[in-house]
Amino acid sequence: MTCDACGFKTCITHMLPYHVGQACEEYDAGCQEQIDQEAASEEFLSEMTKVCPGPGCGIHTIKAGNACDHITCMQCHFDYCWTCLVPYDMVRHIGGTAHDRDCHLWTDETPAQYKARKAAERKEAKGRYAANSLKRKRSETEDIPEERGELKRNS
Repeated sequence: MTCDACGFKTCITHMLPYHVGQACEEYDAGCQEQIDQEAASEEFLSEMTKVCPGPGCGIHTIKAGNACDHITCMQCHFDYCWTCLVPYDMVRHIGGTAHDRDCHLWTDETPAQYKARKAAERKEAKGRYAANSLKRKRSETEDIPEERGELKRNS
């Protein structure tokens, strides 16, 4: 349909500006394709991104591959857990109990207990390293004849 006053063309079927060069069926197929693409984009956003919980931010963030779950928003610099969205200030203050119980990072350790456990793990690792170094030294010296008392003297 064409307006007699201004010449504007309208598609009577869609009640929109006329889709030049396309039959209504082609126009509908193009619209459906766009709707499908938008739905796929929405699905991607809901599965692969999360909205930053930073005060007043609301930007969608994407976690890079198998990166750490400690996220810092590039816009507002808010630190939070990717899995449960808890602010990392709370994690630093009260420890793993700040995470939601269904978060894989949740623990009932206090920060002091966590530090003590990590210190014990480091001490144990240093002990293993020292023991392995000593074993290597011993195996290296066993191959030297002087160390075994087999040194022959010229008389």
